[in-house]
Amino acid sequence: MININIKTFILSILLLLLLSSIFCIIGAPCVKAGLWEDQIGVGTDPGQIGESFGYVDEPNSLMVFLAKLIKFFLGFLGIIFLVLIILAGYKWMASQGSEEHINKAKSQLKSSVIGLVIIIMAYAITFYITKYLYEVAT
Repeated sequence: MININIKTFILSILLLLLLSSIFCIIGAPCVKAGLWEDQIGVGTDPGQIGESFGYVDEPNSLMVFLAKLIKFFLGFLGIIFLVLIILAGYKWMASQGSEEHINKAKSQLKSSVIGLVIIIMAYAITFYITKYLYEVAT
């Protein structure tokens, strides 16, 4: 059974490498030949390409850096709470009908969902504050 999982993992990695190499092989000549400009209407200047996809240079201030750091930290915490929810669900399924284990899993599930809701609200607040700080800085 372990050999099947290793084979599947290796095949998945090889497929991923194949697909990414195809994109690199096809993409580079298109950009060099100017086909990029025909497709999206911008030239091959990195600034123009970034602007067409919504990337704009942000000011390098301490407030913007701290806002980005907080958003990253909250995103990381969101991932942790999502993993805790999955683990609580697994504990509930693996409890084999034991009321004590089910109650512990329910308690962990409730706490994790409450934590995730708090993190999502904090992330939304940080998003709006970051947006405001960006507008003030520019």
